[in-house]
Amino acid sequence: MPQLDIVYIFTNYIWTWFILISLTWKIKTTLFTEGLTEDDSLEELKAELTWILPWT
Repeated sequence: MPQLDIVYIFTNYIWTWFILISLTWKIKTTLFTEGLTEDDSLEELKAELTWILPWT
């Protein structure tokens, strides 16, 4: 049934964009709410932005 294929593809498309936008928003809010100063080192920033992801 081709209708189910279209629904499956559309659902995956929406889900992928939702995940992409959510991660982008999380990174943006993390960077801008921290109030980064010039004396923050790059290593400290990397340590703060490291996430424990189940698939890594």
